[in-house]
Amino acid sequence: MFRRTLVIRICILIIACCMPLHSSFGKDGGRSLGLVVSMKGTVTISRESGRFIAYPSFILQVGDTIDVDKKSECSGFTPGGEGFRLMESERMILTARSGGGIDLWIGKQVADFVGEGFLKRLLARSGGEWSFASDVTSPILPVNKGKVRSSKPVFYWKHVRGIDKYKITILPSDGEEFSKIVSGFHTVLYELEPGATYDWRVEPVLDCWSISSEWKSFQVMTEDEERMLNNSLQGLSNLNAGVLLFVSGLCGEAIEQFDAAIESHESENSAFIWRAKALAAAGLHSDANEDILRVYESK
Repeated sequence: MFRRTLVIRICILIIACCMPLHSSFGKDGGRSLGLVVSMKGTVTISRESGRFIAYPSFILQVGDTIDVDKKSECSGFTPGGEGFRLMESERMILTARSGGGIDLWIGKQVADFVGEGFLKRLLARSGGEWSFASDVTSPILPVNKGKVRSSKPVFYWKHVRGIDKYKITILPSDGEEFSKIVSGFHTVLYELEPGATYDWRVEPVLDCWSISSEWKSFQVMTEDEERMLNNSLQGLSNLNAGVLLFVSGLCGEAIEQFDAAIESHESENSAFIWRAKALAAAGLHSDANEDILRVYESK
């Protein structure tokens, strides 16, 4: 009975986390959006369409009013990209702001995050351990429609028990594909062009193996994007840094930050939920429910 009730709750949470993303993106075209990063207690969001109970990853719009109940708190990014933190009984009305620089960068990542729709499914846990047994290999990092740093474009894929070598195939958006044979389950590919978009897939190196993984797309960050991102990360908490990395498409780095937030007990439940989202984007579905279970069991 408990597990059945838990499954229902998880399904409700999945629906709740997905619906505002699509409706907000459709209305605002991916612009001037913020989001709730963490919260405790009861937080409500009021807008023209009604009054809503907030949760981690709730998408914020210009004109929203955030009300924090007694013994509650809420933090996140405004539509202008500024970080905020509200304590018990505080209220905040979100207005348009064009601060430029770092604020503009954070706001853009939130908009891109909504457009990519990374929150289609919730799952979780891995904690930086990317190797696990599976009968089929598939790309893990970068996530589909995610990004890699031009300074260190790292790739991870699912490990198949008993197989040591894999063939990584890269397909440029405007060029010919090329391949690389790799030992292990991760590699760094320095042959990529900053700012370019690619597809990639992976397959075990076996004479009898004829099945490749599905293609996943990614983009290589430019030096300017990396510099803006690094500047934005300075001074952020582990949780906020993880969220910014996640919405920037760097799920591997995001998970490391969420791990650190959990270890330091920083907004622990919110960190579990965000780590679940990042790992879901990476396709680590078998482990995801562990984080969601922790959230519900702690209530």
